[in-house]
Amino acid sequence: MSIQLLSEAGAVDGPNEDFVAAEGATVVVLDGVSTVPGHGSGCHHGTAWFAGELAARVLENAQAPEGGLDDVLYRALADVVGLHGGECDLSLPDPPAAALAIVRERQGSLEYLVLCDCTIVVDVAGTVQRITDDRLSGLDLPERRAVLEDPTLAAYAALLEAKRRRRNTPGGYWVAASEPAAAWAAVKGSFPVDDVRRIALMTDGVSCAVDRYRLMDWAGLLDALEDEPTGLVRRIREVEQRASGGVRNDLTKLHDDATAAYWRIA
Repeated sequence: MSIQLLSEAGAVDGPNEDFVAAEGATVVVLDGVSTVPGHGSGCHHGTAWFAGELAARVLENAQAPEGGLDDVLYRALADVVGLHGGECDLSLPDPPAAALAIVRERQGSLEYLVLCDCTIVVDVAGTVQRITDDRLSGLDLPERRAVLEDPTLAAYAALLEAKRRRRNTPGGYWVAASEPAAAWAAVKGSFPVDDVRRIALMTDGVSCAVDRYRLMDWAGLLDALEDEPTGLVRRIREVEQRASGGVRNDLTKLHDDATAAYWRIA
């Protein structure tokens, strides 16, 4: 088995809020949710800290012989909540949060879990499949349409507030944050490991090459991650630059953090 890890920050003047790590037969990718200027969180640690600590706890808990990946994530989230040590007010609306994807090989199966808008692409039994959690993108939000029509700061702020109201609620969407029970809402499943040729976990800063910018199909994305991952990110950056007109404002990044793990199994 061969695992390649890739993570590039979207901005040179800010932290990379994505995280990717692997240990043994477990891989995890996280896409930290950026906070909004002027909408303070009750946590002083920050999103990048949360993503790194959660990744470490996922890998640690994944070594336990019992339980599925939702159990692993539940225990990891509970561990990170404990790391705040009473210093942070996690009851406020914007605790640190992250979308994530986990893959683990165990007992002849390749298990997977996705929460929020990370993506897994798997080449299994000769077919390339995409696995994601589309509950956030599937929300019918008038604020989203307003941003497309008039992308002002006020419109972006209204969209983020609309998303916040629906976070980790029935009928809304689920993300890893301060509520360990969000783990039970994750998308999960498994494949016989002998049927899997290769698999990739990625944040939307990489999956956008297919589902947003249409640069290639999912099989082509797997090829790019194996053969020239830095070239793939460079192509995405070029398209992001053209799509934005080179304009960056206080609520959106010119470039998204781009993170992936590519695992060749067979």
